[in-house]
Amino acid sequence: MSQYDAAEIQTQVNWNHYVELIEFVILVYDYILTFDIEIERFWKHNTKRLAPILFFINRYLTLFGNLVLVIFFFWPEPILRHHNGRESMDFFAQGLVFAVQFNISVLFFLRVDAIYGGSRRIAVIFGLVLFATVVNDVVQLCLTDKTDPAAVDPPSALAQVGSIPSFSNTQGLHLAYLWIGIFVLDICVIILTLWKTVHLYRSGYVPGGIGALIMRDGLMYFGVITLATLANILAFALGTEFTKGLLPIFTNIICSVMMSRLMLNLREDSLNFETQISGLIFAHNTTHDSPPTTTAEHSTEYDLPRRRTDHH
Repeated sequence: MSQYDAAEIQTQVNWNHYVELIEFVILVYDYILTFDIEIERFWKHNTKRLAPILFFINRYLTLFGNLVLVIFFFWPEPILRHHNGRESMDFFAQGLVFAVQFNISVLFFLRVDAIYGGSRRIAVIFGLVLFATVVNDVVQLCLTDKTDPAAVDPPSALAQVGSIPSFSNTQGLHLAYLWIGIFVLDICVIILTLWKTVHLYRSGYVPGGIGALIMRDGLMYFGVITLATLANILAFALGTEFTKGLLPIFTNIICSVMMSRLMLNLREDSLNFETQISGLIFAHNTTHDSPPTTTAEHSTEYDLPRRRTDHH
């Protein structure tokens, strides 16, 4: 049982408030900055394909889900009035994180599949990693729920922290293991993207242009996501009862924002060029008034890598 005085508790509460405010400001500010771009690149085109649907889920599930969290985070009275209010709030937050991360993982899969031209071997390997990540997430969440919660002395401290989640050391380790699985998935995406970048560079296949942009931006965005995930793992493993849960929502928002930015950039490239070299394409390419084109192997929302050809 951990013992805290009022000053120590208030310090940890303040840190949670600061981080919660910062992460929500980042989310809303990015949404405002990119809303007009979203309209031009997604809403004015076919929105019934898989990739736009996943984009909207990533965009609006994160936005509205975190709106609910921030309201009850700074106004905890309705939560505290109910006997299981804190548990319900924690369950909602964990469910939101899981749903957003799963959606992002599916986008990871589609992106890697597109970069490697629909390679069956890559799809199987990455699919197995994705499946193992989901299984690990479910197992660790179940173990976390079955583990005794943090015991805090004095009990009045729980009233002081409001709806801020608290985790015991054992719960923190289970959640760290959960995010380690996500971290491994992130590393796989970076390695596969980097491998393809090096291969294209050495072959002289893509000296610059859209292919270099997609590969560079993919590595940059996935790198930021991976660093945020690593910070979250360290917080769960090393934090106190009230700071272990400091970064999961922050990491979730950073992952969502980075993925949205990447998709918006790729969407711009797909609309500006007649053919694509590599990357996720969120609408089939059209040339003037010609009908949409597809590849022989796939007819999905993303095109396979191909050379860009000059039309005279």
